[in-house]
Amino acid sequence: MGVLPLNLRPALEAMRLSIWREFEVDVYEFGWFSIPRGTGIAWLAFLACAGLCVLSLQLGREQPALVVLPLAVTACAAAGLVLLLACCGSPAAVMAFLFVLVFVNDALFRVREPGDLGLDWQNAMKFALWGGAGLIGLCQIGRSWDRISKGPPLLILTWLGIALLSCFYSASATYSFGTAVGAAGMFLFAAGTAIVLTEKQALLTFAIALSVFVLVGWVVYFAIPSLGRSPFITSDGSIIERMCGLAGQANALGCSLATLLACAFVLWYRGHCRLVTVAPFGLLALGTLLSTDSRTALLAFLVGAVAVMARRTLWRWGASLLAASLGFILIAAVPLRTLMSLTGGISRSGDPTEFLTLTGRTEIWAFVLDKIELQPWFGYGYNSSKFILPLFLGLPGLTVDEAHNTWLQNLLGTGIVGTAPLVGLVVLQLVLYVRAPDPFRDLMLFVMLVWGITVAGAYGSTPTVMTLMVFMSQMVPSATSRARLP
Repeated sequence: MGVLPLNLRPALEAMRLSIWREFEVDVYEFGWFSIPRGTGIAWLAFLACAGLCVLSLQLGREQPALVVLPLAVTACAAAGLVLLLACCGSPAAVMAFLFVLVFVNDALFRVREPGDLGLDWQNAMKFALWGGAGLIGLCQIGRSWDRISKGPPLLILTWLGIALLSCFYSASATYSFGTAVGAAGMFLFAAGTAIVLTEKQALLTFAIALSVFVLVGWVVYFAIPSLGRSPFITSDGSIIERMCGLAGQANALGCSLATLLACAFVLWYRGHCRLVTVAPFGLLALGTLLSTDSRTALLAFLVGAVAVMARRTLWRWGASLLAASLGFILIAAVPLRTLMSLTGGISRSGDPTEFLTLTGRTEIWAFVLDKIELQPWFGYGYNSSKFILPLFLGLPGLTVDEAHNTWLQNLLGTGIVGTAPLVGLVVLQLVLYVRAPDPFRDLMLFVMLVWGITVAGAYGSTPTVMTLMVFMSQMVPSATSRARLP
């Protein structure tokens, strides 16, 4: 029996090497970290944590919150080490930071009252992550500036600059500034990631982090229903519970799942991974997406995937547009009563008006347009929907904090001046889609466009994992091995 562990060691070592090799990371990257030195540091860390435990138990009699002090200090020390190594350009550390950023960014660990924009522990944690992401990006700015200073990244940088300037006249300047800095931090981190990591490394890390996020969300869904389920109130007053996991809202989880599907698709389509490797990511995302009933997220991914695969057959797109136009003409000729009976089966609640009004979004859009008309050029400040939309009372029982449309969200926040760079960005990307296609960039363009029809999307609101993914698609270098180019 004593021989068995010795025989397992080569197999376990080979497994460890194969996992790291999949990420294309040098296993011996930290050659300076010798075993004696590591053992000494481990003992010192153990003694420090033991001392903190004793101290926290003593102090915890008066302040119970201090019991978690050792865990907090240990986590901060580990995070500091990872941040330091990531700033120095370590691929493994950058991937570790990316994993944490993707997992934590869209997680919701508490519920706040509508309009409450004050700083709490969760916001502070996310601000710290955004700041760390920006710091890592700034440390690589000398090498990444060539990517940032031209093409689509330059237009994104212009949009970010206007967003930051809009904070000076925002009614909630601190909140607007915090979320705008978060978006800027993600942009810089995406640029730095493009220097340190390959497309395969970045996407694999993204996919694994989102998969863990989804799996933990399923645990929360069954263990803590009040946190893991999102109630949807139908027109007749009944409640439908939708899967939301750690995201807090079903549509927010749908955004993460569409991003996970995009990761799996690009990993396969680019030839980075075999289909059997990415299939678990795709099946997990698809199964969970059906549970959230987030139809727009699924449609966004499907449109993006088809756009990438059909790039060289643009005549099919022309034929599709012609068919869609004829379809709209036919729909216009159908009696309203017949149309209402057909759409009733598509809506979640069975109410046909839900489909025709996009679940009440048309009423929100009308409210937002009225506000935009009052300040059309510069808007009310970046992400101002968080304190303007709670005033909307058109949907009883439903609290709204975004414009549910990318373009209206940006017009409300930064006006025509701030939205103009985004228009230029989309036009430029469409030109590049035709003249210089790139599967990763093109996929995220169409996902963002479709998703942005009914949701604030990647631009103009609190930055999400899709925001980071869209930024990365503009700058992460594409590997050329075994590429399945159209």
